[in-house]
Amino acid sequence: MKILLLMLGLSGVSFAAAGDPAAAVLEYLEKVRQRTVDLGTDTALSPHTSTEKREQISRRLSRLADDLGKGSLEAAEVKVDDNLAAVIVRNTGGFDPSKIRVVSIGLVRMKDAWLPAPVPSSFENTGTGLVAAARQRLGQLETWMMRGQAEQLTALREQSRERMRKDILASMDPEILRDESPEKVTNQFLAACRKRDLPVMLGFLGGLQDTPPDDWAERLRSADAAVVAGRKVGWPWRLLIAPEVVRVRVEDGGETHGSLFSFGCLDPAGSGMKQTSTRVEILHIELSRDEEGLWKVDLPPAFLLPPGEELDESEDDFVKSLLDEFPGEIRKQISARPQPSIAEAAASLDDALRKDSLDPLISLMDLEGDPGTASRGCALGARLWWLVHNPQAPRLAQLLGYHENGRAGVVTFQFFSPREPGTFDLRSFYLEKTAAGWLLFPGLKLTNSPSKEQSAVRDWVTDRERAWRGGWQAKLAEGCTRIDPIAEGNAPAEDDARKLVEEWLSATHSADFPAALRSIVIVNRQGETERTLRNLGFEFTAALRDEGKASIIHSERGSTWTVVGVKSQTGMTTTFPLYLVVTTHQGPRILIGSDLFGDSTSGRNKLNETVLERIRACTTPGSAEELKSLLDRFRDKTGG
Repeated sequence: MKILLLMLGLSGVSFAAAGDPAAAVLEYLEKVRQRTVDLGTDTALSPHTSTEKREQISRRLSRLADDLGKGSLEAAEVKVDDNLAAVIVRNTGGFDPSKIRVVSIGLVRMKDAWLPAPVPSSFENTGTGLVAAARQRLGQLETWMMRGQAEQLTALREQSRERMRKDILASMDPEILRDESPEKVTNQFLAACRKRDLPVMLGFLGGLQDTPPDDWAERLRSADAAVVAGRKVGWPWRLLIAPEVVRVRVEDGGETHGSLFSFGCLDPAGSGMKQTSTRVEILHIELSRDEEGLWKVDLPPAFLLPPGEELDESEDDFVKSLLDEFPGEIRKQISARPQPSIAEAAASLDDALRKDSLDPLISLMDLEGDPGTASRGCALGARLWWLVHNPQAPRLAQLLGYHENGRAGVVTFQFFSPREPGTFDLRSFYLEKTAAGWLLFPGLKLTNSPSKEQSAVRDWVTDRERAWRGGWQAKLAEGCTRIDPIAEGNAPAEDDARKLVEEWLSATHSADFPAALRSIVIVNRQGETERTLRNLGFEFTAALRDEGKASIIHSERGSTWTVVGVKSQTGMTTTFPLYLVVTTHQGPRILIGSDLFGDSTSGRNKLNETVLERIRACTTPGSAEELKSLLDRFRDKTGG
């Protein structure tokens, strides 16, 4: 059997024109997966095909897109018969045999190019069957495709376990499972999970055993799905994989043929299947040896649940006793860092909320005393930290102020949300002055019977809340460049403008609020600060939706303005924002408060005119007309 491996990734190459039917099919199937197929130009669809039939074919291709998955496609077999051809393509499905997919596509050679038939495993609706001499050839190719699909699928499934063993052996030394102590095996398994190293993970889960575990199919499916999910991995695999999860061993024990290790885990994203709250969880990892003396990691039943099923998450007495060990053990792993002054405590807390790890925040906590209170404080701190770092809805923690009264102190923040850019969200962190210095109050909350000093700092927050509520937006934007009016002439160089917009796109897609604020300029007029922050919120929200599918497609320098046009795609929706870059005393900056688009809708036309009218009030008539001309040329390019 001839195997032709043609991996995807040759972007920008027209395979159909190259005369290679296999490559033409791979290009076509990639378009199917991206849902960008044009039946009229990308396939050999007959122009006489009815509208109803076209819609049926489109729905079938949509189902095919779902079925193809995300793995690499390989052209396994090719058969050419004069101006007709057929290609069998496979997605080997990685390690999970249930994800193996095989599809066959017919092709018709038209004007020296191979065009795929629109319906898989068939030449239906191509018009080629209208010629009597071609019908027998079409039937033979269709039979070949159907038989080849079945043969490929059977062979791939039979070979999947051996392929997996080879990949595991290429990634890890099997003697680790024979010679290492249970503790070292557990630690190396956890390290493989943190790296999302699927072959090694499967090796520890029993993938190298001659007789696989009875539940091997569930183990394979579960681990594979967790690694493929990436940062979107759900509970309970997050406890092993997510880098932001804090893990500490709270119990270990075992016998000659087995060991059980228990870990206290704190996931800032939330606990349990629904992740509606945040608390410390106990994770048990059990090890056992097979008859050959190989260690195997056994995870709790929750890891093997099919999607949608739930498990009883109630805690028994043993788990509750382990939870009490968490504060003491986490303190051994993360030392306390008392701060000598309330000002330094505020600065350290501000820095800890920005760090990519929970460790700096935990180091500022007082974990002495009641372990339940200490654990709840860790959980609350983790939840607040997650508000800043949640990739689906990041916020900016803006330091507002701090105050001390005797041994009590408080540090306050406004948590700015791009989704709610006009909302004031006050967060107060209470501290106590210990013999070693300032630490966050146990549990992160004042008790129901606070001391006079604690009540005094709480009252201080209440007294200033109104002023903060009215001035937090100005404070957030105080580092931004200001101009008024927008002077005519001196437009930034085109390369500088493009570089600035590239930096802006990078900042919005990585939720880097400080970098974004450094890139913008605000017209120093009534309402512009609020408008700029609102648009900033829109930009960050759009960046989260388009998942990095934004690219510069246009730039032009005028006399006053240099404009940079971008194409942003979210699902099936495409927008074309036009960024206005002007020269300031601090260099080129983006006028983000003026949001123009090259989109072609009546609503957008009205919004563009509103923005242009506002700009006319803060620049010269000539500069305003120039900007309108620049926008019109961009819209000509985008079809707006």
